[in-house]
Amino acid sequence: PNSAPTIAPIANQTLSIGQTTTVNVKVSNNEGKQILLAASCDKGNFVRLMQNALTITPQASDVGTNSCKVTATDEFGLSNSTSFTVIVLASTPSITPIPDQEIKAGEPKVIRIMANDPGGSNGLKFSVSSGPSFVTLIDNGNATATLLIAPPINQSQGGRVTIEVTNSFGQKANTSFNILLAKSVVITVANYTKPTLFVAGNGFQGTNIIIQVNGKDVASFIVNRVDTAITLKGTRKKLNLKSGNNQINIILDGVVSNSFNFAVR
Repeated sequence: PNSAPTIAPIANQTLSIGQTTTVNVKVSNNEGKQILLAASCDKGNFVRLMQNALTITPQASDVGTNSCKVTATDEFGLSNSTSFTVIVLASTPSITPIPDQEIKAGEPKVIRIMANDPGGSNGLKFSVSSGPSFVTLIDNGNATATLLIAPPINQSQGGRVTIEVTNSFGQKANTSFNILLAKSVVITVANYTKPTLFVAGNGFQGTNIIIQVNGKDVASFIVNRVDTAITLKGTRKKLNLKSGNNQINIILDGVVSNSFNFAVR
């Protein structure tokens, strides 16, 4: 009498979205008859057979545990089956690393951020998980984001930034970088009350300083200097001041400040 074909057990499989594996299906038939193989899973259609090669290629919709079966049927309709489980893991996104950024206070910088996901870019969402308040992010909705770094002109400290991307399965990836503020000299206030010229701002500590009032260096009249303020003492003539609008700027160790206008009555 004819007997049903036999089919060897197939080991359970664990794959991630987009990953592919091929399993050799071993069948035999005592009568040497032609055998037809068929494969199916309870969720999705991500297995296919070409002769005895079973290819498994799960997609995003197949995440979870899938029960699959391969059936061998001979030409008389006698059959045998083997079942196995395919566990499909959610994909994990990746985000392009961002190098440390050195910028000047008051000079905004824009950075483009990119991410990728084996399961597809749809549903990727960006966020700033930590960073200074002068860092903002716009999610472009196409696996890219725009990061704006805009330290105000009086900002004296940078910081560390961490950008996170999350896919539709809740899987996350992140990248971190440092913001380094380049040395800057910033004048925010200047006023003259005889015989004192007072200048406020930040970045005033250093070695070689030039204070130009209307184009003339008056640094020799400094009586006090800290990082946020400078006091000079002298007559209007000595300090090169004039009635009406005046301009002051500072050059400290080669770093040039902003030009600041102030009025003297």
